[in-house]
Amino acid sequence: MERSTTLSVISTDEPKLCEQYGLQPVPHSQQVGGAWPLFNIYSNLFINPGTLITSGMMVTAGLSFSSAVAIQLVSVLIGMIPFLLFSQAGVRYGIPGQVLCRAVFGIRGARWITST
Repeated sequence: MERSTTLSVISTDEPKLCEQYGLQPVPHSQQVGGAWPLFNIYSNLFINPGTLITSGMMVTAGLSFSSAVAIQLVSVLIGMIPFLLFSQAGVRYGIPGQVLCRAVFGIRGARWITST
């Protein structure tokens, strides 16, 4: 028995919606965004089940709710500072964060930093 195979033709005339440039830098005319979108991205990275669980454990251990929220806010802001510095260097020089971590912390340190 023969199997008939059909090839689907992808039109190259349509604009790509995602990953249009790949590893090439995006032209300045097409770069959009600002402080508010970046704040949303970074804050969503640090609001995760780990912070919720540790906050709940602090309240269960006897700390007031407002104190637990303040501690988590300060710790997230402290954790966000290196993240912002690495992302700024990556944007400025066009290198991925993993490569920059290797240059600063070495191969073992980069594995540890990026996995946490």
